Amino acid sequence: MVLSVQWLRGIAACAVVLRHAVTGAEKAGWLAPNGLDIGLWGVDLFFVISGFIMAITTAGQTPGINAALAFWRRRIVRVVPIYWLLTTLVVVMSLLAPATTGYRPSPDHVLASYLFIPMADDRGVMSPPLRVGWSLNFEMYFYLVFGWLLLLPRRWLAPMLIGWTTISVLLGQWLAPQAALPSMLTSTYLCEFTCGVGIGLLHQHGIALPRPAAIVLTLAGFFGAIAGDVLGIGHDLLPRILPAVGMLYGLLSIEKGAGAGWFNFQRRAALALGDWSYGLYLTHILTLAALTAVFNKIGAARLVPGPWLFMFGVLTAIGVSAAVYRFVEQPLQRLTSHRTKRFDSRLRSSASRARP
Repeated sequence: MVLSVQWLRGIAACAVVLRHAVTGAEKAGWLAPNGLDIGLWGVDLFFVISGFIMAITTAGQTPGINAALAFWRRRIVRVVPIYWLLTTLVVVMSLLAPATTGYRPSPDHVLASYLFIPMADDRGVMSPPLRVGWSLNFEMYFYLVFGWLLLLPRRWLAPMLIGWTTISVLLGQWLAPQAALPSMLTSTYLCEFTCGVGIGLLHQHGIALPRPAAIVLTLAGFFGAIAGDVLGIGHDLLPRILPAVGMLYGLLSIEKGAGAGWFNFQRRAALALGDWSYGLYLTHILTLAALTAVFNKIGAARLVPGPWLFMFGVLTAIGVSAAVYRFVEQPLQRLTSHRTKRFDSRLRSSASRARP
């Protein structure tokens, strides 16, 4: 486990939660509108981290179809089960009580969501039933591309990935596709995954910044992300990518040089938040929506100041994610990990038999 990445996963998830919590609180009248895109950078940080994890978890593998299949299998087992479970929950809620979600399920849209294919729903909203699932469409697409690149020698990974990303993004800028799928296939978000892979390759070869430069880069990344929120430029390409890259590479370099105990990355709360981050990302909108409905029904805003309700919502979302990790994610992981290990073992056996 790379401890600094655990820290950043928790930070990224909290940024996304704050973004949606602020938006919901403003609509409910708990907070005064401020016009800021708070936490917009959380997903960008997640994407860069995802590329990094792909690079370091496949280091040292023999190129070939077995490496690709093992990679796809591990990522599917990690990402898909809880997402499908929560998507099913939203679909069932929408069928039984449509007013609770505002979503009208259709067979084609639900199927596309399970298959991670972007599609607008009947309202014209370009998101799956579980709204945050749009980012997982990008994740699965990048997993697909990265897996195919594992067929090639490792030294080809960086140039092939840079070439594919450049061509895809340039096509997107030239054609400006409006349809959901072509828009995703040529999105500038692909640059974030590729930057993460690049940082992973640097980390794999032990290339890190000196501590002073790493501290400056980390702080510049964090405050750059905040500045993007304040200045309203968080939707632009460079203000999205540069802070995420700075935070990840800077903190990785700090961790690498922290052997003398200068900074303690073993803090349990931060590592736990990293463990909960995926569940927090997936469940927080459902938690916040349920709390808002309850608070509005009982008139909580007349009894408790709005900012307190906002903070209670954020803390409750984190608490729910801890429970989801303990009672849903971990059991699902145990259920599927045995099969995954058997699958990987068969792949290694077949690869060893194939060697001359």
